[in-house]
Amino acid sequence: MNSYYYLSGATGLVMIGYGCKLLLSKTNQKSPDLQTTFDPEVAVALGFQQTIENLERKSLQEISELWTDTVIPLALISRIWREPEPEPAKTKRPRPVFKHPEINAFYNAYVAKPSVRGNRRIVIEKLLQMLDVDGDCPSVVGRGIYANDNEQERKYGEESYEYLAKIPLWKHSLAVTERYIAKFQHDSMHPDAMIIALAHDIGKIPAQYSKFYRKSDHPVTSGLLLMGIPEFLQLGNCAELERAVQNHHDLATNHHLPTALKEADQEVRKLELAGMLANASSRDVKSIDAIQPTHLITENSGIESVAEPIAVENDDSGIARNLEPGSMYVPHAHKLPEWLNLDAVLTYIAERINIVIKDPELKGLWHAYSIADGFVWVSEKLVWKAVKEVAGHQLDLITADGDEAVRRNWLYSIVRRFGERGDVCIAMMKEGYYQAPVTIITGTGRSLPGFYVPFLSRAFGVDATTLERRKGSQIRGLVKNILPKIQVEIQ
Repeated sequence: MNSYYYLSGATGLVMIGYGCKLLLSKTNQKSPDLQTTFDPEVAVALGFQQTIENLERKSLQEISELWTDTVIPLALISRIWREPEPEPAKTKRPRPVFKHPEINAFYNAYVAKPSVRGNRRIVIEKLLQMLDVDGDCPSVVGRGIYANDNEQERKYGEESYEYLAKIPLWKHSLAVTERYIAKFQHDSMHPDAMIIALAHDIGKIPAQYSKFYRKSDHPVTSGLLLMGIPEFLQLGNCAELERAVQNHHDLATNHHLPTALKEADQEVRKLELAGMLANASSRDVKSIDAIQPTHLITENSGIESVAEPIAVENDDSGIARNLEPGSMYVPHAHKLPEWLNLDAVLTYIAERINIVIKDPELKGLWHAYSIADGFVWVSEKLVWKAVKEVAGHQLDLITADGDEAVRRNWLYSIVRRFGERGDVCIAMMKEGYYQAPVTIITGTGRSLPGFYVPFLSRAFGVDATTLERRKGSQIRGLVKNILPKIQVEIQ
């Protein structure tokens, strides 16, 4: 047993000795790597006896290329997240031929490029073919046989709507697409831009719109038609493109693709309506919208039926939604132009206070009602019509009818300016609002919520007592009282 322990101890000593020998031999070796990379003072401190003059020195800028690289354009690196284009087919697709020369010219200028290829080109060609075959229809929808209250375009003035209806859909779509493409700097985005813009209104084609107009508006229908193209579904970003099409009439788009599309659409509409103004300049018209004259119904004229006053639940103008900022849309004020005469707007409204009105554009039978405490409650519809009537042939107001966000910005700016002048009680409205919440007591005693602009009777140059004497039995049968939900005393 003792001999076994002696043998184990001897073996251990031999192994320790061999390890020490290896360690000493490595320490005495010179390291060429250390000679060229260590700082001289550090190298000497570690025991390396190399010559300091032999060390190579480089500036930080010279060696920075180790962790930096050349700048690569976004258009090139976008290929990382874009799906790879398929290999060109051995048999080349025949170039489509269109019956409209303008569509052929558009194809040659924008589509017949090497950068427009694969499924994207196929989708673009199919959209152009749809517009070529079925796009001779009106470029606006919402009235007539397929009346749809959800369509923003139906709010254009009568003459504006009729004029835009004469512009074919294919022509409007090409103009919007050209404007939209110009908003993207990199050519790599142009194919997607063409898909979005060419598709944004294809839901207006009557054969398709007639199937869905009762349940949705044309942006939704356009998105459905786009998703029905097999090659479109093969695109990696098809969902993003489809959302841009469906959201281009939203109050707040919150994304560059639909926002830029909305801008391009309104820019083209403004040009189209400018053509209408040019054609109408030689005619003697009171308003470019050719709004039917307001018929003031006197006490003796009578009406066929007495309707309930306009309230939020029955008002198709979306007043309730307009008054809710937050996630919907918060209007912002802008400087009012010099051509807008606010005193003339007040005069227009004053003639309609406590009067039963029959106006197909305004809807409802009353839009301005005074109460004994000195307030005159005016609907935003009447304010907007008064502004348009007074302004006359102003392109900005005409086009605003087709863009709800722009229209609300105008109303917010105008009402706030009236408030600064002391004509409107701003204290009754929350920040971002241009109307105040009220409870309407109808002639039959019902209570209905509503939203109206709180004008002061003195803004119209009359006192509350004088306005009360204007009320006849018809208006009293419609409205008994209006109670503001935010109580403020008149100073």
